[in-house]
Amino acid sequence: MRTIVCFRDGKRVFLTVIALSFLSLVFLNSQLHVSILPASSCRLPHLDPFDPEIAPFVQSRSRLTCSVSFQSPITYQINQTLHINWTSLRQWHPDVATCCYQSLGLVHGAEISYSKSRVLNSSQVVISDEFIRVQCVDSKTTVFYENFHAFPPQLAKKEARRGGAEAPNVLIVMLDSVSQANFLRSMPETRQFLSSQTGNQSFLLQGYNKVADNTLPNVLPLLTGRTYEELTAVVGKYLDRWFYYDSFPFIWKDFVRRGYVSLYLEDDPEIGIFTAGRKGFYSSPTQHYFYPLVRAMWDSPFLNQSTQWCFADRVRHRIYLDYVQAFVLECLRQRTPFFAFAALGELTHRDSNLARAIDLDLRLLLDSLVASGLLHNTLLLLLADHGSRYENMRSTIAGKMEDRMPLMSITVPTSILDSCGGAVRSKLDRNTRVLTTPFDVHATIKAVLRNEWCSPESSTRPDTSLRGMSLFDAIPSRDCTPAGVEMHWCVCLERATLSPSHPRVVTVAELAVRRINSLLPSKCAPLQLDNVVNAEQLTGNEAFLRFAKASWYGSPSFSQPTKSRSELFSLAFAVRPSSALFEVTLRVKGNDAEWMGDISRLNSYGNESSCVGREEATLRKLCFCR
Repeated sequence: MRTIVCFRDGKRVFLTVIALSFLSLVFLNSQLHVSILPASSCRLPHLDPFDPEIAPFVQSRSRLTCSVSFQSPITYQINQTLHINWTSLRQWHPDVATCCYQSLGLVHGAEISYSKSRVLNSSQVVISDEFIRVQCVDSKTTVFYENFHAFPPQLAKKEARRGGAEAPNVLIVMLDSVSQANFLRSMPETRQFLSSQTGNQSFLLQGYNKVADNTLPNVLPLLTGRTYEELTAVVGKYLDRWFYYDSFPFIWKDFVRRGYVSLYLEDDPEIGIFTAGRKGFYSSPTQHYFYPLVRAMWDSPFLNQSTQWCFADRVRHRIYLDYVQAFVLECLRQRTPFFAFAALGELTHRDSNLARAIDLDLRLLLDSLVASGLLHNTLLLLLADHGSRYENMRSTIAGKMEDRMPLMSITVPTSILDSCGGAVRSKLDRNTRVLTTPFDVHATIKAVLRNEWCSPESSTRPDTSLRGMSLFDAIPSRDCTPAGVEMHWCVCLERATLSPSHPRVVTVAELAVRRINSLLPSKCAPLQLDNVVNAEQLTGNEAFLRFAKASWYGSPSFSQPTKSRSELFSLAFAVRPSSALFEVTLRVKGNDAEWMGDISRLNSYGNESSCVGREEATLRKLCFCR
């Protein structure tokens, strides 16, 4: 037995979990609008940010600084003006011949363009371009200084207009691999800002559950309302490595059709949502696209000469946040509605402790924007794709939960909160304590687009046949299946911890290794079980086990608890010779095992699967080349 602390309808209760057999019930009926499960169907875990299991992996991080050999910034910007400090430049490098700048643009795909060089003849130059590269050369025409600058966008006349009376803006800031608990643990400045400086407009979704393993399949439901599998069904799963994403139904396209200005920013093209091992976009996906600058920066030989996380004298994430600030302020100044999506991943992708390093800078950004009136008419989403996936903490039970429960904070503008007589606030407050997913956030953004945040008073029962429900409606306490969450990722399941050395656990782990080996081609070495790191048996709650059927008008009926002939296990185990650490969820019946969701690789595999080609990309995390 194991006692765990959970939340049910906002109240803390204590549950004693007993290992039970589990039977999955899947109901697929797009014709019936039924509420399948009662309100107690999902008991959310209470995540302790300072769980003793997590403590050994938590490390202190400070605000980042850059080390350079020159005393003062050589180039810097104020609004639309580029400044060059010739005195500091000549003191640092006396043999300076000239400095010039080039504008950056997108050709197509990953190819960017550089304009003809323009000489900098004075200490101040007004820049009309959005992104530029500055270079200084010596008398031998050797480039000894390089820097990049992003200026406030010059909105075209067709952009500088309203998208309709009081059209709410949308600003999404996504941090990679930051769980809800890690946000509370590592980002005190931003947490304090949201809790005390936004006028009770911010809501932290305590039951936010990721729906897939890594970034792309968690972001697509947020931005399109569809799963990765649904969007790639025509061409085949994983074949998106050979095509561009331009045709996908991203919600920013709908906003642009309504007269909004759109922005897409990412900070690392090597691990980008759509560019990590993929082709990305052929054309600019949004009207303002940060890729040309970040691609040029990452291609620069001066990047590796800079302090880690810096480019020359500037911390890279501050460059990105400064551009987001400039974009938003320019749109607010010109009263132009905007949809902006900014994804920051390079800091926290492999070290979630570095969330602390970006905390104050994010707080300063939000401070500035709120002081400019942002929250009057802007939906602000601060979120993550998932929790930590690559660190040792994921081998703990608390770490597994953190991975599945990423940060999701929604700050709602006063223009929405004050328009429905307090109904929106009360529903949002309730929805912080129920299971929610990226599908629900997508439905919420779509509701903003359609000005649908005030539900009719007669609409007391939301449409539970929908996978995604707006947070402006009262979302019922659903189980994972109707919410679109596979059991492998579901945090609702009650978990009984098992001894890793128990003979049954070892047998199940060996079944899992046997299944993995059956997927491997001959060029990969056969894997053998090394040890089981942790094991859980997963059980459904009583209502789930007793559910029998639902009438056409939605009332459920129940029978005696279903007795399953199968068992559901979640295991983390190591194999040899690769030392790979895998996490799987298996349904076991006798000596047969069935995958429930994907196989997760918990540690990096580097080049050990280099013999696997693109056509076998799904095997890279499994294969250890002979």
